[in-house]
Amino acid sequence: MSPAAVPAAHGATWSTIAPAEAGFDEARLAEAVAFAEAHESPWPKSLFYPDGSYVGNREWNESGP
Repeated sequence: MSPAAVPAAHGATWSTIAPAEAGFDEARLAEAVAFAEAHESPWPKSLFYPDGSYVGNREWNESGP
C-alpha cells in the first residue's frame, strides 16, 4: 500500500507516512468492505433510471424534484 499524504501548512509540501505508521489496519478495512457488501441496500444506487426519470415517480407515486 502506498504512503498516506499528511496535510501541511498552506503552500507547503506534504510529507508522507506509511499506512502502518498511521495505525491503518488493512484486515479491518477488508472486514468493513465485506460487511458493507453483504448488507448492501436493495434501493437503487442512483435516484434516476437509465432513461433519466426520477425513481420516486415510479416507486412512490411522487413527483420528481
